[in-house]
Amino acid sequence: MSNDEIFMVVYSIIGCIVVFFNVPICFLIYFSKTLRPCKELILIGGLCLADTVQALANILSGIQRLVLYSQNQAFVPESSLRCYVEPFNVLFFFGYHLVGIMTMLVSADRLVAVLKPVQHEVICSRRNGIALTIGDSLASHGLKVKV
Repeated sequence: MSNDEIFMVVYSIIGCIVVFFNVPICFLIYFSKTLRPCKELILIGGLCLADTVQALANILSGIQRLVLYSQNQAFVPESSLRCYVEPFNVLFFFGYHLVGIMTMLVSADRLVAVLKPVQHEVICSRRNGIALTIGDSLASHGLKVKV
């Protein structure tokens, strides 16, 4: 096994660890009755979802790379279109914007909570947090299409 193959195995294992921890956290945040009143966690859950998308892309790209190594096709050129439509590339493009925008939304939410705590209680409801998370996902998908 070459160093590149070892790196791809480690890359995929790290992705599996991230998915293993983030998926249960997302389910707890969005579906737990005890955490339902904690509207502050909604955007954190969105950030966990964004990390999960990136981790899934890591897993898929690592697995595909290992398959290519095993077939001695790792360095065979492919067309740009074939490379672009690989599932992991689509997830990378989608998740890349998703992580950044979710981090910005969490930061903005915390800033409003510190500077305007009374308005934060009114503006930042659970429904608005979920709407922002969904809107971020759609905006990230729109950014991917324009690239």
